[in-house]
Amino acid sequence: MEADATVTMRRALRPAGDRIRLQRDGDNSWLPGSRRLTLYDSGTSALAAALTIFVTGAKRNVPEVLMPAYACPDLLAATQHVGARTRMVDLESNRPWMDLAALEASITDSTAAVIAVNFLGIPERIEQLRGILSRHNVPLVYDCAQSFVDGISTTADTVVLSFGRGKPVSLLGGGAVLRTREAPPTVAPSPDNSAEWTFRLKARLYNLLAHPHLYWIPQAMPWLELGATRYEPLSHIHGAPPWLGAYINANTHGQRQPAPEMQKRLHAFLGSLGNTHYLDLPTLCGTPPEQRLLRYPVLCSTPELRERTVAHMQKAGLGASVLYARPLPEIEGVSEDMFSGNPEVPNARSFGQRLLTLPTHEDVAPADVDAMKRIMARLTREQDTSDG
Repeated sequence: MEADATVTMRRALRPAGDRIRLQRDGDNSWLPGSRRLTLYDSGTSALAAALTIFVTGAKRNVPEVLMPAYACPDLLAATQHVGARTRMVDLESNRPWMDLAALEASITDSTAAVIAVNFLGIPERIEQLRGILSRHNVPLVYDCAQSFVDGISTTADTVVLSFGRGKPVSLLGGGAVLRTREAPPTVAPSPDNSAEWTFRLKARLYNLLAHPHLYWIPQAMPWLELGATRYEPLSHIHGAPPWLGAYINANTHGQRQPAPEMQKRLHAFLGSLGNTHYLDLPTLCGTPPEQRLLRYPVLCSTPELRERTVAHMQKAGLGASVLYARPLPEIEGVSEDMFSGNPEVPNARSFGQRLLTLPTHEDVAPADVDAMKRIMARLTREQDTSDG
């Protein structure tokens, strides 16, 4: 037992998410004056509420919603809840973006809406998407659950945010729809009267267990299924409890700052490698180094290299993650009857097999980044030797 404890009780980084600030603050200065805000009990509820207007207004027997084939299965849950089928769009090669030609080819008379996704802080090409969709009179919903900054600064008419665990602004739950005056209203939610004291208690426990010297505790609880990705149906659309909005502003402060130093160090190191074994995804997508990322996404040259890298980093407690690992059709709990069209999405499958993410949150120390760098540098040398 003592040997097991020695192995388990060590410093370990969580994959994402800053600690929760519990200051009540009714200031809504974070919200652009051009936006109207509706709060929901989850990001999935918020997305379903945003989609409902478009799906209900669609004069089609079976309305369809287009979305990227590599994405959080909550997008699929929201689409199913509003009675639509999903038509997947494959990704561009080595990018988290929908292939624009494939997107336009996927639009049919049944298309009720398109969901675009900001991937970990890498924006989608909203203006290009709007140009395509305007030719077909199809509305766009921008899912910014992984980027608070882009969510409030984008020109998209309808934006969805999430305040769930590990999100940029984490309140352990909740979501929002931001819309311009030109965008249609969202579904009015039924109330959620969850007790504020319960949230504050859970938040304190979350903050405690998120500490690098205590994160081994939730990691040692298999029933929590940390990092597991599966499809969970959405049962209802509820509004946020009335107190939720009071905690948003205090938790946006860090998100409105430039990228943290640890993120900049990772960016500089990946640029210095000068090889194709570890592709710096933000740089490939033209994302400025100062733009804040929820996690740092890296594309490995092969699935095998990804598995080796993640295994070494997890053993060292460095918080590396594979995120979803599979495209939507292959996620646990997903069935074929949820989709329309061709399920073959080779770029999305390859992307999921080769992606790893590295933490950039407030508990990542310079020594952690140095350890990540040593592992990738060593595996790069080994890969070069193997290839040679």
